[in-house]
Amino acid sequence: FIYFFYPEVSKIDDRHLLELVSKTIDQNNPREWYYALMDYGVMLKKTIGNLNRRSRHYQKQSRFAGSDRQIRGELLRLLLDNTSVPETKIGSMLNRQQQRCIRLVENLCREGLVERKEGRVQLAP
Repeated sequence: FIYFFYPEVSKIDDRHLLELVSKTIDQNNPREWYYALMDYGVMLKKTIGNLNRRSRHYQKQSRFAGSDRQIRGELLRLLLDNTSVPETKIGSMLNRQQQRCIRLVENLCREGLVERKEGRVQLAP
């Protein structure tokens, strides 16, 4: 969207981009539309560079190793491999601090990705 609709603009507000997304998204196949958009973005990045830096809201991501993002991924992978896991064992199963894992479970619950049931954590349906 930045490349075609805002070729000369820097510091583009995400609101403008979201308006374009809502007008162009394939309502019947949003997943396929999103995959195609991501593939196209990869191609543009290889040929032109990272256009996201022109967004007013762009922030460079923090290191991945040891980050909450990494542990969230590990936690989701653990839940994909197991129907459910005891909440009290998550830290030891991931070889991470239990308190940090519980905080991340709480975040994932608020986001609707996982749920707690009878002392266990599982992926949300």
